[in-house]
Parts: sequence; C-alpha cells; structure tokens
Amino acid sequence: MSFHDATLNGLGDRCIGMPLTERQAIRIILAGIRRDPMALLPYGDDAAAIPLGSGAAVLKVDMLVRATDAPRGMTLRQMAMKAVTSTVSDLAAKGVRPMGFLISLALPRGITSSQVRELALGLDEAAGLYGAYILGGDVNEGPDLIIDCAALAWADPGRLTPRNGARPGDIIATTGPYGNPPAALRLVQEQLMVELPDPVVEGLKRILYEPRAHLEEGVALAGIASASIDSSDGLAWSLHEIARMSRVKAVLTEIPISPEAIQFAEKTGIDPLNLALYGGEEYNLIATINAARWAEALDRVEAAGGTLHKIGYIAEGRGVYLEEQGEVRMIEPRGWEHLRSR
Repeated sequence: MSFHDATLNGLGDRCIGMPLTERQAIRIILAGIRRDPMALLPYGDDAAAIPLGSGAAVLKVDMLVRATDAPRGMTLRQMAMKAVTSTVSDLAAKGVRPMGFLISLALPRGITSSQVRELALGLDEAAGLYGAYILGGDVNEGPDLIIDCAALAWADPGRLTPRNGARPGDIIATTGPYGNPPAALRLVQEQLMVELPDPVVEGLKRILYEPRAHLEEGVALAGIASASIDSSDGLAWSLHEIARMSRVKAVLTEIPISPEAIQFAEKTGIDPLNLALYGGEEYNLIATINAARWAEALDRVEAAGGTLHKIGYIAEGRGVYLEEQGEVRMIEPRGWEHLRSR
C-alpha cells in the first residue's frame, strides 16, 4: 500500500501506547514529512511522479514480506514474481510502462544458493513479462525474506492517470472479475475441505500464486481515464480511495464475480459479494471514464487484448454505494490492511 493522503485529526495523540494499523502509521508519516510542490501526482496515489525534462519520472516501490504477503504453498519463484507484479500493477494504474527495476533483498541466515537462484529467476521472469529488466539492487540479512521492488518509468505528464480525477457522470469500469484470490486464500490458508472440480481449484490457486498486472489495459487507458487505481487492497477500499480523493460519490450497479468464486461461495456458505468487495489480492484496474469516451476506451482496451466491464457511475456526493434491485446501500470502506488484516 502507498502512503495514503490523509490528515491526522489528532490521531497521533489518541494512538500513544496503542497498536497502530498500517493506514494510521501512514497518516503519522505523512504528517511528519515535507511535500514536494513539484509533484505531479497527489501524495497517496499509486505512484509518485516528478518533472524530468519535457516529461515526468514516475517512481514506485513495493515490498513483499514472506511472513505476511506469501500465502501457504507459494514458492520462492512465485514470491519474486509477485513482488514485481504488484509494483507494475500500480504503474499500470497510472498508465505507464516500467523502464527497469531495482531490487533490495533481505535474506534469512541459512538460505541456500539454489534458493537465491530461484529468487533471481523469478525476478527476471516477471520483469521480462512486462518488457523490462532488473538493473541492480542491494542484498542484506534479515530475520525473514523481504523483497523490495522499486520501478522507474517515464511519462507524458498530460497522460498520467491520477486517483483524484473522477467527475460526476463518469462511468466506473474494471478490467476483470473479482473473488478468486480471496476464495483461493481461504482454501490454502484455512485448508478448507471443499468439493470443487480440480480445474476450478487449480484455477483459483493459479490466480493467487501467479497474479498478473493489467499493464496493457492501463497503458491503453492513458489519456482517456479520468482516474484509476489498482485493486490489490480490495474493490471496496479502492473505490473509497477514488471517491475520497476525487470528492465524489461512487455508485456500483454491477459487480463482476468470477464463476469459480461463485462455486466456492455456494459450497462454503460464504457471501460471494463479500468475497468480491472485501477480499483483495486482485490486480485488476478500476478506472473512471467520461461517458462520451466510453466507446473509445472499450476499443483501446480490446485492441490491447483486455476487457473492460462497466460496473457503475460517479455522482455528486461522498462515499461508495451499491444500487441493487431498486435499493441503495452503503459499502463499507474495508479491505486488506497490514497490522490489522488476517
């Protein structure tokens, strides 16, 4: 998760002696640092951008800690690939391609040469998927495996897609269905015994263990989307971020839930809507698009080999709501959060 733009509102004093959540820690950090007046994206966005010559340097860093970010059964190669993918996903939300990556590794004592080789192969494989290279990095010792991935990209400042650009009348769209990663996470973490066809189980696990960033779709939407965010912290939380930073109301009219997640929900009695809204670990993009440019956006994304699902609209007001069968209900701002989520 990035440094989210927020004010303390006295939070620091109230939290003295109390365990902090990730978002509370971020607010405290933001209150204690100076802000670059030349920044081209608001603090709290998926990435940072600063002027560079006639364009902009776009910077992104993302950390994977094995104990908290790697589900049971994930290989070292998959961990390395996920670290790169999560970084690229945030760049995709800004509509830019990575130029290269720097990797910092904290390696636990006793790690073997074959394990380090597996990490290197995973890093290189993922970088290759997104058309870039590992340029260098740093290695240190730590009590657990940590993979810290930093990416550099270049952009036309006028084509960067911020989180805070949504406007009333915009269409809300996403690049894929929801529910598979949280369903798979329950399967492997809780070791649930669920009678599902083997292809369904394998499909769920593949999406959890080897996620892919929607880079081509994000680049296709550059210059068209008014706002965009990566959905790795969950659909509900991501929509709340767009609504909060854009000072608008987001209304969902349809939520694309994957067939596999629906089957899993039917077998376990879990509400599939909760899986889709609050699960997280998806790397879809959520974008808002002016209705007059919707057809153009569809054409561009399809030409890039992706899909775009209309899931709602932006209106005057605040918050996130679900409009279903003539009724409107509020969607809570919940999702994945370190120091809180389990």
